[in-house]
Amino acid sequence: MDVFQSGLAVKPSHLGAGQKEKLDNLVKLANHLFREKMKFLVIDSEREMDDITPSTYNLLLEKTAHLNFTPVLTLPVRRSDFHDRLTEVLDVVACGGGGVCLVAGNPAYLDEDERRVKAGHQILAAAEMLRLKAPKTLLLVGTEKMVRPALEASRRYGAIPFTLYGVDMGCELNRLVELSDNSVAVYTPYFIGPYLPREALDVLRGYVSRRGYQGDGMALGLERLTLAGGIEEIREKVRRLWSSGVNIVVGYPALLSPEQISALARALEF
Repeated sequence: MDVFQSGLAVKPSHLGAGQKEKLDNLVKLANHLFREKMKFLVIDSEREMDDITPSTYNLLLEKTAHLNFTPVLTLPVRRSDFHDRLTEVLDVVACGGGGVCLVAGNPAYLDEDERRVKAGHQILAAAEMLRLKAPKTLLLVGTEKMVRPALEASRRYGAIPFTLYGVDMGCELNRLVELSDNSVAVYTPYFIGPYLPREALDVLRGYVSRRGYQGDGMALGLERLTLAGGIEEIREKVRRLWSSGVNIVVGYPALLSPEQISALARALEF
């Protein structure tokens, strides 16, 4: 993939209480992203009670089929309901459209038994099943603690490694670009504006805390692991990713608003 592409990530718990409300908000987001010429809407996974169902995902694909746009559903392979969800999702994407993102799963959303599951084998087995049933479906594989399976899935099944942004990610990024047979995608939390409102700052702090930055190191974590600042500042950082071989950037907004989506689209134009 020689063309730079962009997308937005959303958490299901931020989309409303019921499946209908989540679907309505996803369709609105998809239309906004399409108008901004963004290509992907990555639906993160949280707890089972928060996630959208495969049937809701199917309805989303139907309602956005007229758009040149790809909704991507995230599936954590260590969760106990993974195989059932995978089977249903494969039936959905086999009909055309959509995409799947395989991840190990955030330990915060897993129980003790789920956290003990070996994710690497699960990822490769799921990638093989996907390719057998839906050969052309977009497949992302999260690299967090899973670089080797992600690269193997890229080599065998055409998966795109999906890694987390960091200013010190150079060695890992170089390895992904060199060894992946496909594109490389980067996920980054962001806020665009002259100052960080408290609500956005709390979201970004929560993210960098989960990635190991605490106390006095919090400011350093915010600088290293997130994109926050003006449009030109963020555009320059993304331009460096592109020059390093990244083809796709997916932003997770610290504040989910039309203004932040449009600002991201402008920052990713170059």
